[in-house]
Amino acid sequence: MQYPFRAIYEWETKDKFDEWSGIIQACNILGGLAGVFLTAPLLPLGRWKGLFIANIVIIIGSLISLIESETCLVIGRTVYGIGIGIISVLGPKFLNEILPLELRGPLGTVY
Repeated sequence: MQYPFRAIYEWETKDKFDEWSGIIQACNILGGLAGVFLTAPLLPLGRWKGLFIANIVIIIGSLISLIESETCLVIGRTVYGIGIGIISVLGPKFLNEILPLELRGPLGTVY
């Protein structure tokens, strides 16, 4: 599974691959952190529209990641992380909104 990335981005050594995989994961996590803070402007739109926008952001981040450039991979993963951060805030709120009363606590906690 790792070989295509190493071949596409010409990461011939394991050190180079480890370095870039760490950078990519860090950008994904930092994007998620930014997405949590970017959720506040989406709250007036409602949870349904906010989740829809988050999914669009994830699709855009995935498409940017498909470009065979290290810079685009990092930018795409950051944008993808922003979408994940938005979903991690709006998802449980939306779930608690649509669930029956007896399931709200247990399923809201599991999410």
